[in-house]
Amino acid sequence: MEPGILLIVFVICLIIYKARKKRRLKKEDIFLSNHEKRKRISYPKAKHKDGRIKTPQEREQDLENYLLDLARAGKDSAKAEKIKHKRLGATHYIWRSADDADTCIECKKNNGKKFAWDRPPKTGHPGEGLCCPRNLCRCYPEAIIK
Repeated sequence: MEPGILLIVFVICLIIYKARKKRRLKKEDIFLSNHEKRKRISYPKAKHKDGRIKTPQEREQDLENYLLDLARAGKDSAKAEKIKHKRLGATHYIWRSADDADTCIECKKNNGKKFAWDRPPKTGHPGEGLCCPRNLCRCYPEAIIK
């Protein structure tokens, strides 16, 4: 192949790479700005707005929706932490758990251990809730910045 053609192919590949990176960063910026604006997830009420008491089925459904919202918020927080740490240049983190009676066995095992962002443990990154009951993980990563 001629050197001119190789140079053109290299420049095209470089342009595509930079465009994809710019698009990814823009998506991450949008995600982070929306994440910062999140409202607090309130516990479901026992009564309707008009004052009627909810049935046990309605209360159970409200509680299930509440727990799903909490799990989704936890996963979003974990994703936001990962983005922030990577932008800081942290390639590794230390797993920190709540370390109380509600902490699952896997999170207790991982507490204090060092992991890489590129190679998550079998249980997933902290906060993702892959190992915790109902996907409600209260763990968080502590960045290691060199």
